[in-house]
Amino acid sequence: MHTRILLSALAVLTSASFATAQSPATKVAPQKGWLNNLAAAKTQAQKSGKPLMVVFRCDP
Repeated sequence: MHTRILLSALAVLTSASFATAQSPATKVAPQKGWLNNLAAAKTQAQKSGKPLMVVFRCDP
């Protein structure tokens, strides 16, 4: 029982660390003017009156 809980906790912590790791594309995005936060992008699009282009992809 304790082993199962420990392995579950380890899996969650490991997956969280991979989710926050930055890929090369994520590091370059702010330099190109791209936003990685959908809420911030929506706010900026509304303020500027420009349309919003959203691309969903998985960084390798």
